[in-house]
Amino acid sequence: MEGKEMWYAHLRSVLGTEADRYEIVSVAESGASGPRVVILRDISSGKMYALKYGETRVPIFQQVRNCQTMVSLFGERYIPEIFISGEKVMLMEAISGQTFHEAVIKSLYDLPSLVEAYKKILEKFGEVWKKTAEPFSSTVSLARQPIPRAERVREAVFRRVFDGQNLREIAGNKVVINEVETGYSLDFLLELMTDRYSSPNYTTLCHGDPNMDNIIIDSDMDWWLIDFEWVGRHDWRIPASHFVGWWLSNASFLKEASRIKVGNDTICIKYQIGQSELVSALLAEAWKFMENMGNFFKEKQFEQQIKLQLAILLLGDLRFLEARNRSQYAIPLLGEGLRLLTEIVSLS
Repeated sequence: MEGKEMWYAHLRSVLGTEADRYEIVSVAESGASGPRVVILRDISSGKMYALKYGETRVPIFQQVRNCQTMVSLFGERYIPEIFISGEKVMLMEAISGQTFHEAVIKSLYDLPSLVEAYKKILEKFGEVWKKTAEPFSSTVSLARQPIPRAERVREAVFRRVFDGQNLREIAGNKVVINEVETGYSLDFLLELMTDRYSSPNYTTLCHGDPNMDNIIIDSDMDWWLIDFEWVGRHDWRIPASHFVGWWLSNASFLKEASRIKVGNDTICIKYQIGQSELVSALLAEAWKFMENMGNFFKEKQFEQQIKLQLAILLLGDLRFLEARNRSQYAIPLLGEGLRLLTEIVSLS
């Protein structure tokens, strides 16, 4: 196994000779944050553990504190136990189960059970958001800064190449989506991600990255949260958008080959995507949840703002398609993100 001795060395640096109690089962691929996660088995007991070690975007000692915050909000039942932690290392319980994404994509359980479990997950998040809600204040630091985040996504989109053209070089071209002329240039639409943003009525303290790879579920439909880098206070609409955006970005399928054609003054995007019956049911629950939360927080222009965050999420996911083996979805993601931005104009 590549890097096996390196990870044993990391383990020994923390546990000393106690490291010999474990064998390495697997090493997860590097994520956006940098380090790998190593799954270990206790040789004598057979118990499984997850070791996270190294330089991370958010220091591991802070992630440990974030985990403790999640325990106080969600309860011990929903958070894996941490056994050892240090400045750059964390050894925690490895949950027996699958990510919620894997359970859905592979149809590991029946549709009613997964939909009911998803509803309970959404209900728990809603409960925590309501409990931790505070009126928005510009003096409060947010874990994800909305405007800088949108600016990073815009720059990442401009760096993409389609039909042999760098998008920055054709930013003035008008966008045509599935043969419908939007009347807007690419540059104009991408500027909306910052220009049309408005602050929420409330912020919440919560897990900031509730994507479906960060939720583990087992055959009893019990579930746990993992990955605590983005725990903090948030514009709640950003994590809320993950509950819809994840399925659109990572669980849609192509109905036909996607195409993009750059003309003298146009960018013509052609694509057709669909979702399975299960994913469609999950999307319906997610939309219902977001609308209920928008009503609870009495958000103005809620539809405009949630579609804005969805567009940013989908366009931002262009950066991760190769790592997720979904490169063929680049055109649909671009098209869906831009389509949502055109709808924002009509909602203004």
